Amino acid sequence: MGKRALLVFSLPEYKEEIGRWLWCLEDVRRTLLTQLNGTSQCMLDTKIDERQTISSLLYHYYITLHLSRQIGYIMRFLLLNGIPKYGRCFH
Repeated sequence: MGKRALLVFSLPEYKEEIGRWLWCLEDVRRTLLTQLNGTSQCMLDTKIDERQTISSLLYHYYITLHLSRQIGYIMRFLLLNGIPKYGRCFH
């Protein structure tokens, strides 16, 4: 079996390193949506090996994705506007 090549791109509106990580999160999101299409809510809410459910894992993934996007917005703001003086971040 041959090796698979994983191509990672950078989202153009972010600094390269941040854009690559956000692209990876978006890629996982696309894959999850495709793979889970047609899965019942009962299946998503069933514990796996007495651990967590698929729903709880997806919830934690969503939180991670949301926070990553917010951090990306803040980083872009700081890169464009410079780091503000203490106490004057956002008006």
